[in-house]
Amino acid sequence: MSYKTEKGMGRDPQSAKVKATYLRYLKATGGDKIAAAKEVGMDEVQIRSWRHMDAEFQKAYKEIVAGADETPKLTEQKAKMLQLIAAGKSQREACEELEIGYPLLRTWKKKDDIFKQRLLKLRGGLDED
Repeated sequence: MSYKTEKGMGRDPQSAKVKATYLRYLKATGGDKIAAAKEVGMDEVQIRSWRHMDAEFQKAYKEIVAGADETPKLTEQKAKMLQLIAAGKSQREACEELEIGYPLLRTWKKKDDIFKQRLLKLRGGLDED
């Protein structure tokens, strides 16, 4: 990743190193944003600020969190989600049980047509969105 040097914009050389470290931890934790932020000693507000101000950082972040490649943890979570829905849980209840945010479920449905179709089939063709 290349970052322009702009003091105060989160693009100075020190910030670039912290961002790269954060992204490494984010990938290593399977997209666990809170754990990765703790590892680099940052809070989620600063990370969010970087995401809004730095397009390169945002792109790299989204690839890890939203799953540009299917990580084993992500695939496992999707499978568990489908099992919970099949057992009669609502989508929100399943999200709470898996400790994931509902917006992540919406992202899965937008990016993964197979997952979305399986979910719709389990729900009888109904969707909460």
